[in-house]
Amino acid sequence: MSPTDVLWILPALAGVALGLRLRPPTLGLLLGFAFVVISFVLFGYSIDHYPNGDCQAGAPCPRGEHVIEFVEPGAFILGSALVLVAFSRTVWDYWSALRTWRRRRA
Repeated sequence: MSPTDVLWILPALAGVALGLRLRPPTLGLLLGFAFVVISFVLFGYSIDHYPNGDCQAGAPCPRGEHVIEFVEPGAFILGSALVLVAFSRTVWDYWSALRTWRRRRA
């Protein structure tokens, strides 16, 4: 494992931080789904425009493929972490409200 492999945890941490900070949590859900959709769009774009799928060693590689190589998985990791945290917060908020409502009722 190289030091650059550890950098892939940064989008996950950013997704968790955004999911915890955004109010209301549904905004985090929408933003997370947007990042996941962006990653799928970038994947489709890269399949259509870069038939190799990967830069070959020693061959000229377009700049767009370098950008997509890092942005696509970063957007997917950030978006999926954001969706998971925002969904968990939404469930937690509803569960807390239900418990409070039951206490008031009793």
